[in-house]
Amino acid sequence: MSDFNEEEQKNFGIILCKVRTAMEKALDIKTVYTAQKERDKDPFHFWILPRYPWISEMFGNSTASISNSLDYAKDKLKTEENLKAVVASTDKLYKYLN
Repeated sequence: MSDFNEEEQKNFGIILCKVRTAMEKALDIKTVYTAQKERDKDPFHFWILPRYPWISEMFGNSTASISNSLDYAKDKLKTEENLKAVVASTDKLYKYLN
């Protein structure tokens, strides 16, 4: 992000607000965590992660809970049913944004 020019900064902020609004309106996601990663050789990454009640219940509210909940979801929640729900949610977001 530190390399963004003024136009890229503006566009990033606009897109971020649109996606976050879509998550709330289309998926009823009330709370999120945001995270970014920048490394010398890696491309820029930015995540907007839903903060479901089970995450706080299991892992607390620290920033470490982000990686802990992602690891848990990857190990324990990767089922056919949940993957279909992810696709359905993605479709809802796409429709809301377009």
